[in-house]
Amino acid sequence: MSTHEALDNTLPNFEFEYELFSSDNYNQPCEAFFYEYVAAAGNFTHCILLRAKPFRICTKCFEHYAIMKSLYNDLTTDPKLHNCMIKYLKSDRVQIIPTVEKNIDSLWQTSSCDSCIKNLKVDEKTKEVVYIIPEAVHKFLTLYTNISDCLMGNLSLNIDTGVQGKKNNISTLCKLCDIKYQELNDHYNSMSNSANGDVCMDVVDMMNYTRVTWSVDLNCSHRSGDAASVVTITLIVAISPLFFYLPLRYTSKEKIKTVLKQKRYEGFVSSASASFAAQEGSSASATSLPAIGS
Repeated sequence: MSTHEALDNTLPNFEFEYELFSSDNYNQPCEAFFYEYVAAAGNFTHCILLRAKPFRICTKCFEHYAIMKSLYNDLTTDPKLHNCMIKYLKSDRVQIIPTVEKNIDSLWQTSSCDSCIKNLKVDEKTKEVVYIIPEAVHKFLTLYTNISDCLMGNLSLNIDTGVQGKKNNISTLCKLCDIKYQELNDHYNSMSNSANGDVCMDVVDMMNYTRVTWSVDLNCSHRSGDAASVVTITLIVAISPLFFYLPLRYTSKEKIKTVLKQKRYEGFVSSASASFAAQEGSSASATSLPAIGS
């Protein structure tokens, strides 16, 4: 048995599955609406799997998400679909549809997609997906396109025979794109600080990959700026203590500390000693024996 035949034997009978979804069932409003929701959920699931790496779920799958959410909201709130909601959402203990919906909402919220795509909804009249991209996100995407175009447009500089020539070309690439990278990095830091780190995952992923390319792959972070100025500043900081201590060493005068004699203390000691000697003398006189007459 071939590998292809073995795989076929493990797969479900999709023809039988399609028979369950025959066109006759679509004549019922409930089933027709439910299958529309299933198709929308399938489109969103398909999209997030394709956009998982690099992460572009918020900016590439938001239309599928909006349609799916709109259909689910109608299914749970429209009085005309009440029996349909009972049938598909509450007819069993597992409740697969609400569980799937909850997991999808959790993914959307965990990715902070609402910070990239705001006021996302389906227009009731036109049935078109409407949304707003915040100005900060729009600016980031523009700056990201600028640095990407700069790097991709100058990749030919990396093609060179010899190690030294390649290093020179990469250094040239870093200089050409340095301003665009700094603009992107500064704007991202500003976005992150103003939002307390709550930045949508698409933007975070774009910035992370750009930083890895810039710092690790191209090693541009060690080439930015003027090396001579960095060395000069380092030397000035290193020798600055000498300019302070050397003049101080030859201009300052040594202060000689004079220990003052404490006269009052010496007088007290002298008087105390004399008093003690007098007491000793009188004590000796009092205890001496009288002379014996001859």
